Amino acid sequence: MKLAAAVILILYAFLSRGAFATDERLTIIAEDWPPVSFHQNGEHKGFAIELVNHIQQRLGMRQDIFFLPWARAQQLGRSRANVLLISMVKTPERLEHFSFVGPVAEGNIAVYMRADDNAEFANPSELIGQGRIGIYRDGACEYQLKKHGLSNFSIASFPKQTAQQLLKGRIRFWCQADLGVPFMLNLINAEQDRVKVAVNLSELTLYFAFSKQTQDQIINQWFDTLVEFKATNEYRKLYKKWFNSDSIPLKSQIYR
Repeated sequence: MKLAAAVILILYAFLSRGAFATDERLTIIAEDWPPVSFHQNGEHKGFAIELVNHIQQRLGMRQDIFFLPWARAQQLGRSRANVLLISMVKTPERLEHFSFVGPVAEGNIAVYMRADDNAEFANPSELIGQGRIGIYRDGACEYQLKKHGLSNFSIASFPKQTAQQLLKGRIRFWCQADLGVPFMLNLINAEQDRVKVAVNLSELTLYFAFSKQTQDQIINQWFDTLVEFKATNEYRKLYKKWFNSDSIPLKSQIYR
């Protein structure tokens, strides 16, 4: 863990010094959020990783994908040109700093609790004062929960940490996108029936997020190629592989 943290700090320092500041190529950033993007056995894996690689292949390019903690990834995207964060939820505040292309995936955000918790909740506001909610730092859950007046958070740097805290009884609730719940529980060797939905929060829509300083030509190329790829059976197979869902977001748009 200490070695991994040291590697992240070195990478962040390298990127922050502007190593790509004068380069017209993209700096592509991912977060550790399975099954969207993650490390496994020294390899980059996940739906968004494969999607980005398919698009790069069609564009005739091959840029490395760097992993950073989500808060640092966003900071880099807000401060540098030609940065792509490969999966982000679009919010009004983020539109001030990023241009969005997609959607690339869709699901729902919910608050989960242990299956042996017998409480019932009709809406998110009923969770106020009922226990700590595990969230991922600067993620979509934090934004949605605050809209309902919730603030009693246990904040983790990596998503699976909150799942572990829930099952160990250190927190009562776990906020997560349904796209990632089965895979994340599998990572910590837990059965899916150990958790259940306490209350649904919102729909989830993920996009490619380009830093505002990114050239329009680059954004347009990625948009056009995404549209083309979505029309293929490869995209459907890729989506089914990682999310086991046939509810595929086929339409795409650019939000600047």
